[in-house]
Amino acid sequence: MTPAFWHIHTIGAVDLNVNTATIKVELDFRSRELELIHNTLETQKERWATPRIVIPDSSMFCEHVDKLEEWDLAVPLWLAEREPLHIAIPLVVVEELDRLKESSKKHTRWRAGYTTAVINRVLPDSNETGVLREAGYAPGRGTITLEVLMDRPGHVRRANEDAEIVDQAFAVNGLAGQAVTVLTYDTGQTRQARVRGLDVLNLHTEPAEAEPPREAKRR
Repeated sequence: MTPAFWHIHTIGAVDLNVNTATIKVELDFRSRELELIHNTLETQKERWATPRIVIPDSSMFCEHVDKLEEWDLAVPLWLAEREPLHIAIPLVVVEELDRLKESSKKHTRWRAGYTTAVINRVLPDSNETGVLREAGYAPGRGTITLEVLMDRPGHVRRANEDAEIVDQAFAVNGLAGQAVTVLTYDTGQTRQARVRGLDVLNLHTEPAEAEPPREAKRR
């Protein structure tokens, strides 16, 4: 809320005529703000009307067998021939990747730094959509596009990142032309997304190696 909004709530009935200008300025501001939100939503609905949309969390970038520029998700997502794919990355995920660039794990640190570098190169403008892979990068494959879901003005984030990602995916799902899929390797993220009725592709697999023996208890 703006300072003018809170000021108006302190105005007594006697002062209403004196403060008419303040109220009018606030109403005009709110009107322009709502118009901007409306136009933004209409633009997003138009952009998201056709392609299949996926929302990845940070585990997808760090743990997937292929790094971002090599992603080919046509088979696990059951995409039609030459069907386009749009990757929408919540800002909270980008910020988590920034933090993971300081991870103690070398592979995680490298993947996080690599991924943020690709995002910066493909998306020089934060409000635009970029092309990650052109159609035909493999036989029958469609274009893969990329965008970062920026926090709208006044947005208040959820207490934890998993819940925030699910909220973002749920919002996009309400505007998209077809069901949105959350991409993750994380079990907790999977459970939260499914509770909200979202499609989830969890690519985590069971360990290939045999279960190690229990360690002997120390006396």
